[in-house]
Amino acid sequence: MTAGSETGTGTGRFSPTGYASTVRRLAPVGEGEGSGRRQERSDDFSRLAEEMKAYLASPRGLSEEERRQYNETLNRAVLGFADEREQILAIIEDQLIRLRIHQLEGYAHSYQTLAEAVFAEVIGLNVLELVLRQKDDLEEIQVVGTVIYEVRSGHAVRSKHCFDHEREVERIQQNLVLYNNDRIGPRKRWAEVVLRDGSRVTMTGFGFTSRPTLTIRIFYR
Repeated sequence: MTAGSETGTGTGRFSPTGYASTVRRLAPVGEGEGSGRRQERSDDFSRLAEEMKAYLASPRGLSEEERRQYNETLNRAVLGFADEREQILAIIEDQLIRLRIHQLEGYAHSYQTLAEAVFAEVIGLNVLELVLRQKDDLEEIQVVGTVIYEVRSGHAVRSKHCFDHEREVERIQQNLVLYNNDRIGPRKRWAEVVLRDGSRVTMTGFGFTSRPTLTIRIFYR
């Protein structure tokens, strides 16, 4: 199974961009279990996702160069690069196998495998992937709150795509800084990630700007 695997309905390529609109369906619960049991199942998935995020963020490689390359792979996976996304999905699949976790009892999701559901939670770029698919004349992506602007041929135009909630932007921010050994929060309210190809990602929030922002400056060699 790779990041190009199919999802949900069995048609179309797997993509974490559906994360925001994907409804996590919970399996039917027995009489008397109620909302408390459903919340417990959701919490189990949240804990697994956080543990996987910490696992991915841990240093990997024997040399400083190998560790830097691995961090770059994580960053590029978050930014929607297909090859790197396949690599990270494979790491998640292997770790779940080692942990002997093939499913969470009573927890259902819209992805074909649990690994894909976890991937969408800890790596997924959400709707920005749809923008990045059309890179022919794309120079910059600007996100202000839930609104996305595309800069093409020197002109900024509001994108037809948008986020459903600012929490989705903040999640991408936290993933990027975590995998880049940085942080963004009340004490450090902006951060910047520079990829090996020269693309630059700038993020602000927590009062530095009134709404969370994310700017991706595309670099073409």
